[in-house]
Amino acid sequence: MNTFDSMRRNFLRTTSLGAVTAALPAVSFAASAMRIGPTPSLGVFDVRNYGAAGDGKTLDTRAINDAIEAASSAGGGVVNFPAGSYLCFSIHLKTNRPSPVT
Repeated sequence: MNTFDSMRRNFLRTTSLGAVTAALPAVSFAASAMRIGPTPSLGVFDVRNYGAAGDGKTLDTRAINDAIEAASSAGGGVVNFPAGSYLCFSIHLKTNRPSPVT
């Protein structure tokens, strides 16, 4: 094996390890986010609690916007979409940051 092949193998070995190590915090965060149950007391707002059907046939725009509004009114949170197909038109995202004074 020549020097170039040896250097290439070492590079690939170390960059693969670096990529895996860099991805661990994101995986850990995603796993902890999945443990949060769909309860408004924890800041999770389930669109089905606001009337969404999630069947792909019923228009769920109103329920989705209501869940977003509830999360915004509570000072922030997560809008949860359980498995399903949600038919909707325009949704209005909100932020919990105050508007800049002009």
